[in-house]
Amino acid sequence: MIYNMFGDFGFLITAEPKEHVVNFLVEEITARDAENNEVLEKEKYIEGSIKWDSCSHFWFGDEDKYLHLCGVEDFQKHVQLMEFLYKKAFELMGRKPLDGEEWSLEIKEPKEDEQGEQADSGNN
Repeated sequence: MIYNMFGDFGFLITAEPKEHVVNFLVEEITARDAENNEVLEKEKYIEGSIKWDSCSHFWFGDEDKYLHLCGVEDFQKHVQLMEFLYKKAFELMGRKPLDGEEWSLEIKEPKEDEQGEQADSGNN
C-alpha cells in the first residue's frame, strides 16, 4: 500500500501491514518531472514499524541516521506524519490502540525543581 502525503513535494509512504505490526518506509519527494509530475528523486526519511501495543522502532534519515528539519514547517510536517503513521498502523491492523494509548497531542510542560529551574533530564 502506498500513500502520498503533503502533495507534490511531500512524502511517499509504503506500508506493509501484518496482523500485529505494520512495517513502513517513508520517502521524501525531492524532485518531480515538470511535464508529467513523475517522481524523479526521493530520499529515505523514516523506516520502521508500529506494533499492536503501541511500541515502535524507527530509523531516521539516510544510512548515517541523519535527518535535517528546516524551520517550523518541517517540524509541523514531521508531527503530522508521525500522527498519520500511528493512526494508519492501527487502521491497517484492524484494531484500536490499548486504553490510554490513543493519539493525543497534549504536551506537558517540563517539571520545575524546588529552585524554580527546569529539571535536568540528564540528556544534555
